[in-house]
Amino acid sequence: MTRKLPLTLAVASLLGTSVAALAAPAETAPAFDPNAAAPLARAADSAAPANLRRFAIENRDLTLEGESRRLEFPVFVTAAESAAAARLVLVLDSAVSVLPEQSRMLVYVNDMLVRDVTLGRAGGQTVSADIPAALLQPGFNGVRLLVEQHHRVDCSTDGTYELWTKINPATSGLVFDGAARSVRSLAELPAIEPGEDGRVRIRGVVGASATGGAIDATMNAIQAAVLLGYFEAPTVDFSDRGGTGPGLDVVVGSVGELGKAFPDLRGNTDIPFVSLLPSRDGQRQVLVVSGVTAENVQQNLADLLARARSMRPEGPAAGQESLAMRRGQSVGSGETVSFAKLGADTRPFAGRFYRDEFRIVLPADFYAADYDYAAFTLDGSFAAGLAERAQLIIRANDQVVTTLPLSSSRAGQIRQQRMRVPLKALKPGVNVFNVEAIVPNAADAACETTAQATPQIRFSLADTSSFTMPHYARIGHAPDIASMTAGIAEANRAVEKGLSLLVPNFDRPLLGAAATFVAKITSSTRKPQPVRTTATLSLDLKDDLIAFGALNTLPPTMFDTVRIAQVGGAATEVASTGAAFVAPAAAATPPAPALGLPDPAALAAATPPPAPVVEEAAIGGGLNRVLDDLGTSAGWALSEIMTIATAQRTPEAFTPSADADLTIAQMPSPNASSSSWTMVTAPTKDQVVAGVATVTKREHWSSLGGAVTEVSSEDARVTTHAATSERLYETQPRTFSNARLVVAGWFSRHTEQYLIATIGTLLLLGFATSLLLRSVGEKNS
Repeated sequence: MTRKLPLTLAVASLLGTSVAALAAPAETAPAFDPNAAAPLARAADSAAPANLRRFAIENRDLTLEGESRRLEFPVFVTAAESAAAARLVLVLDSAVSVLPEQSRMLVYVNDMLVRDVTLGRAGGQTVSADIPAALLQPGFNGVRLLVEQHHRVDCSTDGTYELWTKINPATSGLVFDGAARSVRSLAELPAIEPGEDGRVRIRGVVGASATGGAIDATMNAIQAAVLLGYFEAPTVDFSDRGGTGPGLDVVVGSVGELGKAFPDLRGNTDIPFVSLLPSRDGQRQVLVVSGVTAENVQQNLADLLARARSMRPEGPAAGQESLAMRRGQSVGSGETVSFAKLGADTRPFAGRFYRDEFRIVLPADFYAADYDYAAFTLDGSFAAGLAERAQLIIRANDQVVTTLPLSSSRAGQIRQQRMRVPLKALKPGVNVFNVEAIVPNAADAACETTAQATPQIRFSLADTSSFTMPHYARIGHAPDIASMTAGIAEANRAVEKGLSLLVPNFDRPLLGAAATFVAKITSSTRKPQPVRTTATLSLDLKDDLIAFGALNTLPPTMFDTVRIAQVGGAATEVASTGAAFVAPAAAATPPAPALGLPDPAALAAATPPPAPVVEEAAIGGGLNRVLDDLGTSAGWALSEIMTIATAQRTPEAFTPSADADLTIAQMPSPNASSSSWTMVTAPTKDQVVAGVATVTKREHWSSLGGAVTEVSSEDARVTTHAATSERLYETQPRTFSNARLVVAGWFSRHTEQYLIATIGTLLLLGFATSLLLRSVGEKNS
């Protein structure tokens, strides 16, 4: 059976053999029933006010550490809620070391101060702030928390690590009096309540025996929901019945298949047969995509995806800015952005250890190498009498990239101080910058109470400070896990392809892990990818591929391709299962048409076949295709040398560390030069599921990169291992300036080839000079 069969077969498998069970009595578990499972007790909410809307912020971000901290995040408000009386509730717990007399939190909503809170009170505290009428508007609104914390008895730099205030995520949020907790339209999907950890739970509801097309359609609908809801870190699972507790269920099927569970499927949104319904317990929402025929279902799902792609956030300017800052500021080639736009904390600082963080987003085909520098241009000041070790430190992705001494007997001004950041320290996607100022002075040793009462301003940065990216190279490259998570598939639209997910036996927990991983990519890039799930590995697959499974369930071909050593006889265990993990090329199942996109197979049939070696605009092992049309230019005479010098060696197999609970490995596809194969694996299936839940958290997602990423769940440590070889392919229109940067970047990454090219050029120059000199002057008789 091919994927080109009518979607009737795919949707019929959506509910598997349990389609008839939709009309079954309650005692025979139906395929989909919002009330099939008993509602979960919300023990953690026992003290939560009625009509509380939790913040959609992960727990880690709600811990405010250090002497100074700024937290800004968006909250979505529906039209009905904006008209109701509202108050903001914060349940706080501070470290015992926090000095109440000098520690405070300022709470702003849409740039208006609504509460000044004293921190450090024993036993925790619940803070409530009434929101002025008309301050909250429909859409995204901005909440900003500014925290200052001082230590009771310790004035050392080490003592600053003992300062923290935690916001209870389960009992903090916005309370709307008299407003019904409901989501009435697709535009209000961001109002879906998250779980106690701040992550939105999404369940794909499919039949127990559903495979292939049914799962694909559900995953694509989930991606649409993630985009429409602006879910930052969703978690996804699959089941044949609806979920319980806060969250969203997603169901895709024809009217004939879903009609008994949902009597009216004509749709209550502006997309026909797309409905947004409350579950019977009132805690969840159900997104239903249906249609009279299978073709109608496919078209309506394509319309939903198109709506999700074109969705733009609504709300006041403060909310829009908060939403943008959470994602990170995109910086183009040659662009400069101010600290004000980055959301940097530029308040005068009176402590000993200043720490701030902001995020910069670079395109998925950004080529990181030592061919140029980014730069911070800083304006600020520092106090007199700082200790000799006083300094300003800037970190990029946890690496120290530049420092500036601040010690002086006199107060100093920082004016247009330029601090360079090597491009090699950056990567595609999200880059996390930390600005730290260590500013102790001699008075800290005494730690007198009077000095604590009136602390001196020691350091400040002005919001006129800025960050500048030079003109940077853009080219697709693999392996690079950061490039994948940044959406390299969408950056290379010259080649129409989808994303294949290999999940052995369509295992439900692993499907949930795969969907969580894809949903996080969709959330961070704001671009959906047409997904195709499979339980077998096709030998001629040209899509990007991500395989999810335990070490003993993935086919040996995956290990060979991504160069991961099969520890503990994994290959033997796989063979002993007797399952057909690899489909022969001739019998491979063609992929289903991408929803809303041309069928890749049809596109290929209508397009003249490419050259056999350099298909899909690839550069093969090096750069021979980057500049081939400029071969007559003297400035590109090295292109032939680079073609020879860029021959790639097969890298040695990587052996996962003994303490790695999850390993993500990637290598270029053996079948398509612009695609890659990625493996997400662990010793057991449960570790894969838990590991994916860990790496898709905001604090870890930006750490993924290199050819291999390992995650240790014990201390949540993320370790990346750089690639020892790479494949390049074009994603941008070919230009002289970009090609020059790519060549410079490639040589900086491959010094041996650079030396060979340099020596070869010198030899050619010497030979040419020798020939020239022989023809000049008079010959002796």
